[in-house]
Amino acid sequence: MRNRGYNSYRGRSSGKKIALVVVLVVLLLLSAAYLLLQDRIIYRSDGSIGLDLPFLQGDQLPADDGESLPVEILPDDEEDAPGETTAPLLAREVSAAELTAETLAALQTEGYNGIVVEMKGFNGMFAYTSAYATSQALEENAVSAAAVKEALEGHGDRTAVAKVDCFHDSFHAFADMAGSGICQSNGYIWYDELSSHWMDPAKEGTQTYLAGVVRECVDMGFDEILLTGFTYPAGGDQSQIDDSGRTMTKTEALAQCLAALREAAGEETLLSLQLSQEELLSGRDEVSGMDPAVLLPLVDRVYVTELTDRAAAESVLEECGSTAALAEVSDDGNGVTVYSE
Repeated sequence: MRNRGYNSYRGRSSGKKIALVVVLVVLLLLSAAYLLLQDRIIYRSDGSIGLDLPFLQGDQLPADDGESLPVEILPDDEEDAPGETTAPLLAREVSAAELTAETLAALQTEGYNGIVVEMKGFNGMFAYTSAYATSQALEENAVSAAAVKEALEGHGDRTAVAKVDCFHDSFHAFADMAGSGICQSNGYIWYDELSSHWMDPAKEGTQTYLAGVVRECVDMGFDEILLTGFTYPAGGDQSQIDDSGRTMTKTEALAQCLAALREAAGEETLLSLQLSQEELLSGRDEVSGMDPAVLLPLVDRVYVTELTDRAAAESVLEECGSTAALAEVSDDGNGVTVYSE
């Protein structure tokens, strides 16, 4: 007999709960399976995904096409881009007055890939109209800086090297005795065995002057500055030199000056040093201040004159920890100076 007004409760909602429990169980099982098998997931070259299960494959070898192999993801290595091959330097020295399009074209046909131009020479003579040169210090055929710049703008891929002789400079040393010159104890300029004058690398006036010359050469378009005569005087009556105000060694002064010239040249311009083989192989010299171990690591290239033992020269560079390139300065037999790596 039925109860009036009431229907028996048959648990209609229990089916939904069971279905929900089943779904949750399945999700948990799938999650657990993923955690267990994630190291076995493979990504094939065609973009599909699969599983690598050795226990199902027996002793079968991997397929030759590699599609069933697990993909090992490694950091991307930069591909070795084809390096730009730079030919060893083979340069010929020309005068500033010879800097013409015709001369540069002729040198190229002769196989030269560089030129070396002496812009400031022995005893302070200038081959161009420098703002730092007195009228007495200008060579008779000195050219304008604008003309040099115009010529170099068309030099193409050639290396243009400005050669600058440094401290043996009678004109500037005499004009600025206190600020630049090597002087006697009475304050007057010192004379060497040739009755010429020298600048003191330790003095601010010397460094400012040479840095200005270097900047002019860079502005004219030179790719490299080659410093020559980069030592204190080794001859003359050294006892007459006034060293009472010296606060650093000669080598330290040369290194400081070299650092100032490096800054003046900038990052885009090479800075090089020219030495004789004897200077290079003899090592430290207290009179001249030359010390390859200190100075050579500060330059990009070392030019050596009278080079007869290249292996010994390379050994010195290595011992100094210098990465500078080694180049030779020689005569081609016809009175032409050649610079070659």
